[in-house]
Amino acid sequence: MNVQGYGFFRHYFAEVATASLDKSQQLQLLEATSTLIEANEEVEYAEVKFIKLVPLELSITDEESSPGTRIIQIT
Repeated sequence: MNVQGYGFFRHYFAEVATASLDKSQQLQLLEATSTLIEANEEVEYAEVKFIKLVPLELSITDEESSPGTRIIQIT
């Protein structure tokens, strides 16, 4: 990851950490993140790291994020 990418991550997670999002908004954020990552039909290593970090900044559980939310599965 380059310096610009690292700066983006730091800024993005700082914004997410300070945002007052309700559960519905958090689920929308996760779905939007998944959609953006899948947009080019290729999943890069940096994207995998990113999507694993997003839920850590939110207050929803794995169970809450599953029903009705399309999140890509990363193993």
